[in-house]
Amino acid sequence: MSNSAAAAVLTTADLPEAVRAVRTLLGMADIRQGEVDFEAVIRSPDVLARVRHVLPDLEWWASAGKKHGSSEAGDNPADCLPIQVFDWGRPIDRAE
Repeated sequence: MSNSAAAAVLTTADLPEAVRAVRTLLGMADIRQGEVDFEAVIRSPDVLARVRHVLPDLEWWASAGKKHGSSEAGDNPADCLPIQVFDWGRPIDRAE
């Protein structure tokens, strides 16, 4: 496994804009050995439910800090909103 020299190319709260950017970049990229990494802040219980449906083992911690809740501690993320979520090394087809 090699280390990536990737850097953020877009920071936005507009999900459709982010998905368009991902599609554009994937259309230009050699993705045969690609993977998806992401970081996000979730503030809404509805968004949290949708994300957990797709990524049930999501790593997260409270935006106020890990001592206020985290997946490591087995806390309920809905009780700790807003939370920061992280996911690494997913297949390209999980980008959306």
